[in-house]
Amino acid sequence: MGDQDALIEACMVDLLAGAHGVREQLRELQRAARARGDVAAVARVAMATLMHTLCDFADFRGVTEALADFAAAEAAEAVDGSLSGVDALRADTVRLGRPTLDHHHASDDPALQPVRARLFLALRDGTGLTADERLLMAKVLVDHDGMVNDHAACERLLTLMQDSLPQASPRWQAAWWRLAAQNYEYWGRTDLARTAAQQLQQIAARLAHPELDMALACEEIRQALHGDDRPRAERAYRVIEQCRPKVRPALLPHGLRAQVSLLLRRGDFHAALERTQLILALCEDHEVPERDRAGYVEQRAHALAGLGRHAEAVALLEGLRPSQVAGQGQVLEAIIAMAQAVQAGAVQAADFPSRALAALDLAAPIGFSRFLVSFPTWAARIAAAGLDAGVHTEFLHHAIRERRLPPPEPHREAWPWALHVRVLGRLQLQRQGAPLVGEAGKAQKKPMELLALLAAHPEGLDAETLIDTLWPSLEAEAPRSSLEMAISRLRKALDLPEAVRVADGRVALNPAVVWSDVAAFDTAARNGNAERALALYRGPLLQGERLDGLLLQARERLAAQLAAAVLQAATVLRREGRPDEALALLGRGLAAEPQASALQAALRS
Repeated sequence: MGDQDALIEACMVDLLAGAHGVREQLRELQRAARARGDVAAVARVAMATLMHTLCDFADFRGVTEALADFAAAEAAEAVDGSLSGVDALRADTVRLGRPTLDHHHASDDPALQPVRARLFLALRDGTGLTADERLLMAKVLVDHDGMVNDHAACERLLTLMQDSLPQASPRWQAAWWRLAAQNYEYWGRTDLARTAAQQLQQIAARLAHPELDMALACEEIRQALHGDDRPRAERAYRVIEQCRPKVRPALLPHGLRAQVSLLLRRGDFHAALERTQLILALCEDHEVPERDRAGYVEQRAHALAGLGRHAEAVALLEGLRPSQVAGQGQVLEAIIAMAQAVQAGAVQAADFPSRALAALDLAAPIGFSRFLVSFPTWAARIAAAGLDAGVHTEFLHHAIRERRLPPPEPHREAWPWALHVRVLGRLQLQRQGAPLVGEAGKAQKKPMELLALLAAHPEGLDAETLIDTLWPSLEAEAPRSSLEMAISRLRKALDLPEAVRVADGRVALNPAVVWSDVAAFDTAARNGNAERALALYRGPLLQGERLDGLLLQARERLAAQLAAAVLQAATVLRREGRPDEALALLGRGLAAEPQASALQAALRS
């Protein structure tokens, strides 16, 4: 190996290690190779430069020249004709990754299929590669498959490369788990995303590395926002602030983007707009092409929309069209259509439903379930329009459940809740639409008693009240531990850990994932909607069971609410001169609650 080759290999080692100053070294080597007229060396340095950018899509300085050098070497057959072994694999890596760097090349170009096949086989067999470089090449493969929306191929690679992780450096182990977390989160595979983020956290805990700490904080914000855990997201936001002075400027946009996600969810649209301005300025400094700024531009559009500047937001997104092709172009068209639907909905335009359906027609075929991620309320309205029209139901059910989108109308029963809990009448549970437990006796006693208490009190109960109710004597030596155990067992029985929420000393069913007939009944009764209240009231609370304490009080309260709602509605009907309808309504109320003396008296009168 000559001196030039040794220097190039040293740069490859440094770029894989994330060392500073690699880009400047490569530019010096490139100038020297050009001066000598060494086309093969120019190609090898160009490949190293491009692979450096493909590592993290942060520093794009010199990429235009490197792309031109690589293309010239291809034209002169100096790539395929003189490179072999690892260098040939690097050439294939650059070819496969080139569409992510230059939008004049399409990811779905049929000519890339044999390139991908060669690279995949080499990675599968581990031919002559260090573990770190193997993971870099696999990352480029995952990025390529993601560009063409081939989620199955991405997942296959993410699984296949786990064998290489023990031999890889901590930096590349962390990079791989972060890549896995991002992709699983994007596809709605939240459990796998959470596991990948935990692996990333374990690596970060062993190292004192600001860039890794920032990467972990970005994942923390992503996971926290998905679980609606705002305090966790705020903590991660502060970590990114602490890391900002310590990381390479080229990497800062990644951290700032995560912060913008939280600002948008907070509704702090002015701050989000200012931060996206900084992100785009840093992109300009590091020559990030417009294609790779799309995610930042989308966030800027969301900030504008949040400020009511919808026309500007749509125009900004439409300006991305020349740079977004293939799979990215498909996603962009769905994003634009979603923004147009929000624009129509914001002014209550009559064409909102049709615009919502048009947007779903673009999002559903490509599995783009993360639409309007900054605006879950708008995402839910668009999803509801699709469900009401009976289109893309499987796609929408998946998106709603994974994102925990709340229905536009509170307590809407016909919504793909993760869990339905009915306690008016006999206990019935449904997990994602399928019966889970038919009777309380089919599960452990204390967890099901806890469930009944929480379902009967949608606002939640404080821990001390639950302890006094469930363990009123010395039955439990450590009542608080017993409550924690009951909560844990209930979550396990429901196969839904997030179904029970514990915060500030109170325990409640999580209204983001659980529909409760009592909560829906309370709302209907308060609003004087007797018809809806009667439809929900299948019978007294936990019908057929002997109750005492809080549950007995809840049963009596709900029966009284039903009687009051029916009496109020019957009175209105009589005033309107519809006595027969009033009488029929009273009869239905008494059939639902035969012990209601107020209804009995009203019927006699």
